[in-house]
This record gives sequence, structure tokens and C-alpha cells, in this order.
Amino acid sequence: RISIDVMRHASGQGGLVRIGVGEAPTHALMDDIVSSIAAQRPQLSLSVLTAPSGQHAEHLRRGEIDLSICHPIEGHDDIIVSEPLLESRIIGVAHPDHPFCSRPPAGLVELARARFALPFLEPRYETIFERDYGLDVTEQAGRVVCSSLDLLLKILVKDPTFVSAGPAFSFARELAAGQLKVVATPVPFNHLIHLHTLREAYPLPAVAWVRDVIRDAFAGIRGR
Repeated sequence: RISIDVMRHASGQGGLVRIGVGEAPTHALMDDIVSSIAAQRPQLSLSVLTAPSGQHAEHLRRGEIDLSICHPIEGHDDIIVSEPLLESRIIGVAHPDHPFCSRPPAGLVELARARFALPFLEPRYETIFERDYGLDVTEQAGRVVCSSLDLLLKILVKDPTFVSAGPAFSFARELAAGQLKVVATPVPFNHLIHLHTLREAYPLPAVAWVRDVIRDAFAGIRGR
């Protein structure tokens, strides 16, 4: 049995691959990725950690994950290798009965001052709001920060008083079902997702194979 397990590890058919994933790709992609891996290599085990992008560098450094799918990790080029997977525009969304769906806000400032529900906001967005628009979104009245994207979507679908924003692909199911609508004011940000690995990581065949599966999944999103 040990010999069989060693052969599976050596060929990439078995072993454990640990993936760290940001909120948006977890909601949009991980079900498909996990299902694809389970169908093709049932002896391979997966561990998925969902965490804000800012925490992924430390998880990689400590060897707690093999791969990271999240916003670009900056300042760690000496130890982390990154490759772009997807660039998605940020859109504003709301319940179809929200006033902004019939009368779009005059601009980004009015949109940002509405009753907002958000997942964890990447620090770069807070910096851009304050630097370019003079808005401190951390002090915004009525702002609700959700612990997960799934919770955020439940709130938006049920409550017509909230507006939100995020990568277009993360709202795709709810928009297609008519549960949410795009708020017409363009949001001048793009959401970037990169695939990160530790530069000196041991080249396990299973990790390399899972990396290819992830690349194919994001290529499908780009194609759509």
C-alpha cells in the first residue's frame, strides 16, 4: 500500500494540494475547479483556504498553502512567483427595486455615499477613493461589511436599500437570474486575479497539475 501511495504521489495522481483563494474567485469558480479535479483524479485531496488577499503572502511563506488565487501580492517578488489569470471590471449592482436602477447616480461620489454593502475591501480601493475622490469609505454612514461574498449576495437579493460593487464575474449568476441589476455609473477600477506560488517550492507533480486546471478554468471565464 505504501508503494502504491508513493507511485501516486510521484505521478501526480495522489497527495494533498492546498489552495488559498480570495472571496470572489471562491464564489465564482471553486465549485467547478473542485468538481473537475475530483472527477479526473479522485485519489488527489484538496484543502481550500478562503482568506482576504492580504493574508495569502504569509500563508505561502509559512508553507501552509501550495497555491494562491487572489489579487496581486506586492512586495514579495523575491519569494513569490505570480502570473495573471484574469482582469475583470468592477461594476455597481443593486436589487432591481433600488432607486439607482431607474435613476443612475450622477457619478462615483453619489454612488459611494449610498447605503453600501461590501465584503472585505482591499486597501488599494480605500486609498484610491481617498486620494482621487476625497472619500473616506471607512467612515461611511450605513456601510455594512459582510464576512463573506455569499452573505453579501443574500443581503443584496433580499434588501432593495443596498448598493454594492465588485468584479463583474462574482455577480454573474444573480444578474442572469434577474435578482440584481447593474447600476449604470461606471466604476473606474479593474479587479485583477493572479496565481501565486512560492519561488523555492518543491515541484510536486500534483501541484503542477492543479495549477493547469486552475489556468484552464480562468481561460474559460476570459472566453465568456
